[in-house]
Amino acid sequence: MLAEGEAESDRIRAIALRIRQEVEAEGQRLFNEAQNVLSPESRASMLRRLLIERLEAIVRESVRPLEKIDEIKIFQIDGMNSAAPAANGSNGGYPHSLSDQIVNSALRYRAQGPLIDKLLKELGLPTASLPQLMSGDIGMLIDPDPPATEHDTEPKKLAGN
Repeated sequence: MLAEGEAESDRIRAIALRIRQEVEAEGQRLFNEAQNVLSPESRASMLRRLLIERLEAIVRESVRPLEKIDEIKIFQIDGMNSAAPAANGSNGGYPHSLSDQIVNSALRYRAQGPLIDKLLKELGLPTASLPQLMSGDIGMLIDPDPPATEHDTEPKKLAGN
């Protein structure tokens, strides 16, 4: 009697599992069909939204290796060629605090830098310093005019044509 009950229980669990998998498969099929009718612009918008939702975690994980740094030595030599950074535009023409310079220097050499920079570029965000990204006001960082790609530009017509 006990064996029959266990066998019936196993049979019911197997049927329930099969039904659950069929329902999940049908749901996935419907989701895939809905995704297939989206325009490329809608897909790009969804991707940007998902990246923005996960941006904080992405940046947090990208700077996690900085936790392993136990010592930073700074040798700042003013006067030797102090105008050079502003002249070549590496600091954007405005001074940064020493702490910003340290963070920016450390971030410049992080292993995930190219990935983070690419994600930010795809979102239309500048590859800004960490304090700018973590300020919480992402709206100010979004580039209203993302750079045109070669597919977006049309040949310019010459006058008289």
